[in-house]
Amino acid sequence: MAERRLDEFNAQNLANTAWAFANAGQSDEKLFVELARAAEQRLSDLTELGLTNVACAFAMAGSPVPALLHPISVLDVMEAQGSKPQLISDAVSM
Repeated sequence: MAERRLDEFNAQNLANTAWAFANAGQSDEKLFVELARAAEQRLSDLTELGLTNVACAFAMAGSPVPALLHPISVLDVMEAQGSKPQLISDAVSM
């Protein structure tokens, strides 16, 4: 159901959904492909926490990480948004 409605989700909904499915051990490959597509389209709308949650969700689910959601790319986006590098690395490490 979530997969069919991802176009209706805002950036926070996407981050929460990715994290929730990964945290529950539900790493549905098709869902994560669609989550990646949707997250890439809303990348600039994701907060630091949202970016971190999405990147961590893909790692927890063992899903291939799209280039824009690779941890280094996420750090670059966060830094471009004015985040502090130490805070970013701490968040990604967690």
